[in-house]
Amino acid sequence: MIILGLLWVAQGQPISESYLQSSYIPKITGISSLVLIVSNVLSYAGMEMNAVHAGQMENPKKDFTKAITLAFILILCVFIFPTLSISMAVPADKLGMANGIMVAFQEFFEKFHISWMSNIMSGAMFFGAIASL
Repeated sequence: MIILGLLWVAQGQPISESYLQSSYIPKITGISSLVLIVSNVLSYAGMEMNAVHAGQMENPKKDFTKAITLAFILILCVFIFPTLSISMAVPADKLGMANGIMVAFQEFFEKFHISWMSNIMSGAMFFGAIASL
């Protein structure tokens, strides 16, 4: 998704209105906002479990801090950059909680004239979701 977003910008494609700065901070209303908050907090769940292995490091005070900081930054990047890519390409009225990722892939693939990739991506996402159960 990040690469598709970079290609989108590099090719000079139009940027969606949902990319405006006023929409960077989500509106906290209703149960859907709670779902957003919980999913973001849960992305960091389990990071404390790594402390069990800190004693096996040569310099745990320094190295463990680096590892946790790197994990924190990577998790932020995994959430922020694909979201920015989606918001650049897809109008806000087309996006939904259930179909947002597929709509984004369809939009990207149609613009890059590889719309057949949508079926492959939906299949890959289906099998990935089943495998995670």
